[in-house]
Amino acid sequence: MAGKKKARLWEESVVIGLRDMQWRLQLQNLLSREDLFKSTRARLQKQGNVIDDVALRGVIPPGFVTLDGNAESSTADVALSSTKGFCFLVEVKPSEERIRDEWKLQGKRKRKRKASVNSKAAFRTLKGLVEAFESNPADEEKSRLLRLSLRIHQVAYWEGQARGKRRKGVIKVEPYINACIRMRRIDELTSDRCIPTLEHLHYQFIVGETRDNQRLPANEMLGAAQNIQFDINYNRIIQPIKAAYGAEYTEFQEYVNWLCESCSEDGDIDQPINCIVMTSDGFLQAISSLRELSDLLKLDLSPEPGIKNPHLTHR
Repeated sequence: MAGKKKARLWEESVVIGLRDMQWRLQLQNLLSREDLFKSTRARLQKQGNVIDDVALRGVIPPGFVTLDGNAESSTADVALSSTKGFCFLVEVKPSEERIRDEWKLQGKRKRKRKASVNSKAAFRTLKGLVEAFESNPADEEKSRLLRLSLRIHQVAYWEGQARGKRRKGVIKVEPYINACIRMRRIDELTSDRCIPTLEHLHYQFIVGETRDNQRLPANEMLGAAQNIQFDINYNRIIQPIKAAYGAEYTEFQEYVNWLCESCSEDGDIDQPINCIVMTSDGFLQAISSLRELSDLLKLDLSPEPGIKNPHLTHR
C-alpha cells in the first residue's frame, strides 16, 4: 500500500512540475512583450490586485493538482498545449520504469491461476496501429495516424538519481509508442503482448542544429515549437517527412476522436481515463471518462452505424 501511495505522489509531482513549467514559460513570454505586459499590468491594477511588477506572479495559479479515482485505462493522464499553441496528450509516470505498467504482466495470486497481461485500451489500440503499419508501410492512412500519434501522444516521467534525501533530475518526454517499444525487456522483443519494433519508420527531434534525439526535456516540449522528422523506409526508398512536434487544435481533436472511438468497446464510451486537460492560457480540467473527454472536445462518438463526423469543429 505504501508503494502505491509513493507512486501516486511522484505522479502528482510530475504533473505539478509540468504545470509549473508551463506557467513560468507563459510568464517569461508575458515579460518579454512590452505591450502585453503593460496591458496585463493595467488590467490587474484596475482590479486592485497588483501594486508592482513582481506581483504579476499572481497570474500564476496555485501549483496543486489532485489525481483521484482509479488509474487511467483508456487514453492519457494529461492533455497539454504548449506555449506556442501546440497540443499534446501526455501520459504521466512517476519514473521511466513505470512505463511498463502499460502492458505489465500481473503476478500469480493463486497457484492455480495463470499470470495475465493487463494492458490498457490506448496501448492495445496503438499496438494494433503499429502492427497494421508494419504489415503494409504503403498504407498512407495508417502512416498518417502513426505520425500523428508520435507527434501528439507523449509520456512524461522523472529521470534522476537520489542524493541523500534529495533527488536531482529532470522531467523527460517522448512519444508514447516509442517509450513502450524502448522499455521492453530482451525476452519481450518478439512477444505478441508488446508493441513491435518500428522497422519501417524512424523519427528524430530537430532542436536547433541538433538531430537524432528521440527524447526531450519537458521544458523544450513546452517552451518553443520544435520540429520532428520522420523517415519512412519502404521498398528500399527512404521518404523524409518533416512536421511540427505536437499539433494544432484541429489535428489534436482528430487524434483524440480516433483514439476514443478505437478504445470504446461495443460503443461504450464511459470507460475511466483519469486525465487532466490543460492549455497554455491556464485552463485545467480533470477528466474521468471517455464521455467527459469527448464532451469537452465536442466529439461525436454516437454508436450509430455508418455515421462519422469528419468535420470536427473548435469548441
